Amino acid sequence: MSSPIARRLWPALLLALLVGACDREPPKHWMTDTKVPFVDYGLFWMDNDRLLFQRMEYDAKRADKDNPWAAFTFPLTVWSDSGEKTLATSDLTKPCYAGGMISYRVEPDGEEGTFFFGKPGAMAETPLSAEEEGQVFNPFTCGFEKRPEGLDEHILVPLRPGDGIVNLGRRRTADPGRLMTPDGQAIPLPFSQGNVKPEGISVDGDSYLVFARTKRGAECRHVWRLVPGKGAVEEICLPEMKSSRVVKTALGWALDKREYDRDGGIGDSGIFLVPPGGDPIKLAAGFTENLAVSPNGCRLAFGQAKDLNTSCMDGTYKQKTVKVIDLCGLKGEILAGE
Repeated sequence: MSSPIARRLWPALLLALLVGACDREPPKHWMTDTKVPFVDYGLFWMDNDRLLFQRMEYDAKRADKDNPWAAFTFPLTVWSDSGEKTLATSDLTKPCYAGGMISYRVEPDGEEGTFFFGKPGAMAETPLSAEEEGQVFNPFTCGFEKRPEGLDEHILVPLRPGDGIVNLGRRRTADPGRLMTPDGQAIPLPFSQGNVKPEGISVDGDSYLVFARTKRGAECRHVWRLVPGKGAVEEICLPEMKSSRVVKTALGWALDKREYDRDGGIGDSGIFLVPPGGDPIKLAAGFTENLAVSPNGCRLAFGQAKDLNTSCMDGTYKQKTVKVIDLCGLKGEILAGE
């Protein structure tokens, strides 16, 4: 835990670090462009080489003057350095990948939706209503599981099998968070729905990282380590950059800084690396989405465009593509300016 003196020094220290980081623009060659148009519906590393996401394609046959988006399709795609492969072409939503399993939903207008779950090439189909009723979605298995009795109004995040469930409390309340273990314990947690979103929990080895919500005016952004069966303690407090994603990499913490305004300006937005004990380093500039890190911590992937002007109808959707940064391969260059 940080000391009272350290906590008082944080605001001035973070300001100094951020000002220093803003003066340096990253070399263009740090960022590799896959040239695959990307839509913000999720991006996952299947292993250290393969990415799973929905690409964006224009289909003139589907054009509709009353609904411009009708002309676009979003095939589920696996990309690697050797090329890309399409896994599914239906109008799917909410793709998930974890532990070799994939799931997604297909919900045609006016029809009951279908839940697809399984390994690539062997997906089982189930009515979506049958999966959702009395169950809760597990982002670490990509499937549904039975909701514990008496917790219908609670925000629950099931963990990996045997690790229990994070209970963030009843909706729109100040209920404290609890780790519900398989043996019936309810371990108090230092966070709740007031400062943590369900998607702010991610796997890190045998434990989990829990990221606080972004908060205007906050001195820093808290990160906790959650250990199954034991609870959570603070891991670090990172610079508050209005980030939607924070990930732990082989070189430190990576964040997607957001400085967007109503006029479309993006300020100093981009991807930043916070190495242990060092100043933040800007890795990529522009409008970024869905930051993800490979299992070995060496490769970052994200959707990126130079600005917010991607109107789609004039072909600018092709500007937002999936980009990759090889942190381990560029380690010497990236850390040289610390």
